[in-house]
Amino acid sequence: MSRGLRVALFMTAASLGNILVTAVLFIASLGLYSLTLARILPEGALVWAILAGFALSLLGSVLVYRKALALIRRKVDLDAWLGFSGKR
Repeated sequence: MSRGLRVALFMTAASLGNILVTAVLFIASLGLYSLTLARILPEGALVWAILAGFALSLLGSVLVYRKALALIRRKVDLDAWLGFSGKR
């Protein structure tokens, strides 16, 4: 497998994983809002809850992505597999 193909596969898998984590965190934050604050706040606050949930899910997905990438780099020699270092 060529270096370019390995990089493309990694980028595709990482992007899909990041999108999936963002979606899960967004749905979880809206679910938490509906169980707690939705009963107290007026309906107009829903827009702000969606915006805050989206921002928090983006931040959370970045943090999860960084931790997952560090774990993968530690467990598997990812740099060598992608062809970025001299050892193989």
